[in-house]
Amino acid sequence: MMRYFTHAGFLSWLLFLILIGCSSNPTEMSDVEIVELEEYKTIVSFEENILSTPTVLKFDGDSSLFVYDIAESKVIELDTEGNQINEFGRQGQGPGEFGFINNIYLIEDELYLIDTGRFLIHRYDRNGTHISSFDYVEAGYMNDTPPPPFQIRVMAQDLTHQPHVTQNKDLLLSPFLVGEADDVIFDQVNWDGEVLSTMGSVPEGSSFTMSAEYSNSISKREVPALEKPNAFPVNDLSNPDEMFMIYSAIPKIAKYNFGGERLWERDITGLAEVDSVSSNIFDVIEGLTPGSRMMFNKYMAGTSTSNGDLYLAINSNPMTNSSLWIHQFNSSGELTKRYKIESELNIPPIFDVDPDNRQIFVVTEEAEVRVYDF
Repeated sequence: MMRYFTHAGFLSWLLFLILIGCSSNPTEMSDVEIVELEEYKTIVSFEENILSTPTVLKFDGDSSLFVYDIAESKVIELDTEGNQINEFGRQGQGPGEFGFINNIYLIEDELYLIDTGRFLIHRYDRNGTHISSFDYVEAGYMNDTPPPPFQIRVMAQDLTHQPHVTQNKDLLLSPFLVGEADDVIFDQVNWDGEVLSTMGSVPEGSSFTMSAEYSNSISKREVPALEKPNAFPVNDLSNPDEMFMIYSAIPKIAKYNFGGERLWERDITGLAEVDSVSSNIFDVIEGLTPGSRMMFNKYMAGTSTSNGDLYLAINSNPMTNSSLWIHQFNSSGELTKRYKIESELNIPPIFDVDPDNRQIFVVTEEAEVRVYDF
């Protein structure tokens, strides 16, 4: 009998340990290591007069950087030593010419420019020859109205609900741009304009019109319902059939396949650098005229790598902070590193990553291009 109870007691104790292990809390995000990056190499200096106002920066995964300069109205290709290799398109109204560029995508041997000045998506080969352009007004994803004014300064472009090119060379286009939001964030559309699927669910408690709730949320220092659907996609370079969806205001990350199925979702909580962005936004908007609106995005840009890691750059306030924070997540959405790039100059959230050489490319407010080892 004693032997029986000893055996049963052991099994009970083993079960207790298993249950404790299963129910224990995961590592808090605030406990994730902070890596401060201070040493850098300047690829393009202000004195070289190569760039004036860079607002988009993309690395091709090999040896080239593609930079859109909004003041010079051109997209240039540089090698990683800062030497110019090529130019793509030019400002104008002709075939392959653009108004101004919101984003750049490098898909296999082609380059895509999201032209939010003319509401077109331009497609070029890597020699700079224009192949074709997709008109997203004609496809029903933008009203044919003049684009909003833009500022000639080094600052990240707003990616919220803007057109996106997938690794499969399809497009993600948002009904939000024409005020027809329903229950999805993006439609997946091929180059012929045919809708293939939908992607991204509208968060609970979202709103699509300005109301008294907006001011009430501000007074409570809560994200207004109008801002909750703010989202932009990031291609998963490890899997062309899956996509990260970054809900930039809440904030959270979700993973979708191109059947529209949500694979997982992760809330981003407990991080001082993220909370600081929220606090800055609330402070600014409380000083504005009642009824004013301001974007509540915590994340402004993102990129992924061939092993499925995701890197997201935090919105920075050039009036109060010269540091750039970049968060690294693994393929399951778990935060693994927090990089803080210190600088004497403001570094806006314009960046890309070379994972093979462990380098982060950034631009500064003085139109420099730098590379930081990590």
